[in-house]
Amino acid sequence: MVKATRGSGFTLIELMIVVAVVAILAAVAVPGYQKYVRDSRRQQAQQGLLTLSHLMERSFARTGAYPLTLPSADLPTAYYNFSLSASSSATAYEVQAAPTGSQSGESCGTMTINQAGVRTPASCWR
Repeated sequence: MVKATRGSGFTLIELMIVVAVVAILAAVAVPGYQKYVRDSRRQQAQQGLLTLSHLMERSFARTGAYPLTLPSADLPTAYYNFSLSASSSATAYEVQAAPTGSQSGESCGTMTINQAGVRTPASCWR
């Protein structure tokens, strides 16, 4: 007597179910990961703004005036452009971080901090 043996493998239906489950998991996980990456880049830019603000205040404490150019600092410039708006009398400043590249669609847009410590947009700073 010859016994019929069934092949040991995956059927097309089983394979399609696995593909569908993986696709659903990816559809949920990828946007969450992208948000995490954008948020971490934003926090790096905020840290850069705070560093620049501290350097500006240190210069003011030494000389009695804010510098008219950005102090040199290790800034995360891959996704943000940092700039300075200083008053001609060197008594006020505002440091900005404008998103570029893949951060340009960022909901917070350009973040700023000034000599009074006012941070905008306030909802984006933690």
